[in-house]
Parts: sequence; C-alpha cells; structure tokens
Amino acid sequence: RKLREKGYRIVGTSYGGGDTTKIWFVSPGSALL
Repeated sequence: RKLREKGYRIVGTSYGGGDTTKIWFVSPGSALL
C-alpha cells in the first residue's frame, strides 16, 4: 500500500482483513494509533 512508503510496517497477517489499522506500526515520531 501507499502507507509502506511513509515508513509503515505491518506486524501480523491481517493484511486485507479489514482490521489492518489496528496492527499498523508507525515510525518513531508519528502517532497513527
């Protein structure tokens, strides 16, 4: 996705499950939680 370009990382296997926003890990400096 485009989020990977911003420095996002996915930790889990729910990619495409719809609840990916809950397992999004942003880089130090941002807070997407």
